[in-house]
Amino acid sequence: MEILQKWWSAVPDVQATPIMKLLSTFLIIFSLWIIHIVINRIVAKQTENVKVRYTWRQASLYTTLALGIFLVGRQWILGLHSILTVLGLIAAGLTIAHKEMLLNLAGWGTNFWRGVFTEGDRIQIGSHQGDVVATGILYFTLLEIGNWSGGDQSTGRIIKVPNSLIHIEPIINYTKSFPYIWNEVSVIITPKSDWKRAESLLLEIGNAHIGEIVTKAEQALKHLKNEVIVFKTLTPSVYIKLNQSKPAGIELTLRYLCKPRQRRNTEQNIYRSVLEKFQQNQINLSYEGWE
Repeated sequence: MEILQKWWSAVPDVQATPIMKLLSTFLIIFSLWIIHIVINRIVAKQTENVKVRYTWRQASLYTTLALGIFLVGRQWILGLHSILTVLGLIAAGLTIAHKEMLLNLAGWGTNFWRGVFTEGDRIQIGSHQGDVVATGILYFTLLEIGNWSGGDQSTGRIIKVPNSLIHIEPIINYTKSFPYIWNEVSVIITPKSDWKRAESLLLEIGNAHIGEIVTKAEQALKHLKNEVIVFKTLTPSVYIKLNQSKPAGIELTLRYLCKPRQRRNTEQNIYRSVLEKFQQNQINLSYEGWE
């Protein structure tokens, strides 16, 4: 407490002359600007991770900005009680006139401290899906996926989403903690085809295309800190059911793990292998009108 009082008394008195106030204001702004630059240079030397650099740059910017407003404000507003009173009146006015902006600021604060998502994550919030390319104090920016583009691929459109939705909408994170998702590929074969052979081939194809993902997924689950995720199995599985709607036949579904951004590529590779293997083994795919 004594240290705080000494620091407070070292700040130029609010009764100082206008010239002293201007000089003090300049020194405060210049000092905080230098501190901001030094912090960023230190971080840049310590790591090459773009995400870490961006997070530190944003944190130092907002911290020095808030500190600057407080210290400069004390030079020009008489007394601590006065500044608190003025800030209270301003806060009340902003709450009424700029409710959405304050909610956006609150959402940014929640995301900054809780780490709901960060740059590079693939998320869905409400009806919006995309890769997070930037986070700001009022909005975060998504590179849209899906919509008219299949396989969760990018549409090329940029979405500005207000931070207030962080407190309102459920947030689905494709990549945080466990960086894999389950995907399914289904085929329907004719009733006269050898479904047991088709099942075996589909499982063989799935295992061939998964590669080292199962091992990496097991390691990812072991290193989880804040979440408890349990799967019965991480290896590919094939499920069978009778499809009585058109096209009728035996439906086989391959369920497998993949990285979120590789979903469409894995589907294409698997379907290519299915077409080749099924043709070689005379397993016929069902289609409307076959008999």
